[in-house]
Amino acid sequence: MRDGDGQSGAGPGRTGHPVVATGFGAFGVFLPDGLAGRRIVARAEVLEHLVRISPHSLRMELITALGQATREMEPVTEQAAEAAVAPIRWLLAQVHDGLPIDEELGAVLTTYRLLRGSAGRRILAPAGYLGLRQADWLWDFLAWEAIESVPEGVVRDATILHLVCTSAGWWPSPDFLAEALGGLGWIFESGKPLGGEDVADFAQPVALVLGALNDLREGDTPIREVSPAERSFALAALMSAQPPSLVGLL
Repeated sequence: MRDGDGQSGAGPGRTGHPVVATGFGAFGVFLPDGLAGRRIVARAEVLEHLVRISPHSLRMELITALGQATREMEPVTEQAAEAAVAPIRWLLAQVHDGLPIDEELGAVLTTYRLLRGSAGRRILAPAGYLGLRQADWLWDFLAWEAIESVPEGVVRDATILHLVCTSAGWWPSPDFLAEALGGLGWIFESGKPLGGEDVADFAQPVALVLGALNDLREGDTPIREVSPAERSFALAALMSAQPPSLVGLL
């Protein structure tokens, strides 16, 4: 595979993934101006590009949301966290009781280290037990894992883009993600630009978690109206600086 400058390199994930010329990694995903140590996609080059390619009707909303994301956030209240993560805790309770859950969500929660495999089935991991008991801790843990669980590369860039758009109250389409990723330098080795069909699954894990915060059960039609809980979670994920500790809590 080759990047946008013609250099050979291994593409992330499956064969046929695009390779990168720039991507968020080239900009450094850190907050400027006074919030050192907090991770967020807030470098000027990235924000300018995201705003430039966004639909005109959403530009001011994106600018407002991203401005909010670069300011200090009030910690989510225990009551708000409990309400937001109640559907995730319901899933964890199902697993704890040996009951089945949606396979895709089960896979995501395993990637997020809340579940683990054992004898051909999923059981609660230590983080899952704690999340079942402590809602505010689960909120912080999910926010950290939303980006941290995704490998560096095109899938992480897609995840960050999805979270930025969600924080602005807009659910991005695959076509928008493809255009945004292309603008960040992701191309196919052949030089073919990305299309929506190529990136539809890149941000699927975080999309499933966001959907669960909206209490979307298996068989429901996914909604595209972003809830306040999803917006708050997206901002929390973008600003998460470190994982919450397990020490002394289990």
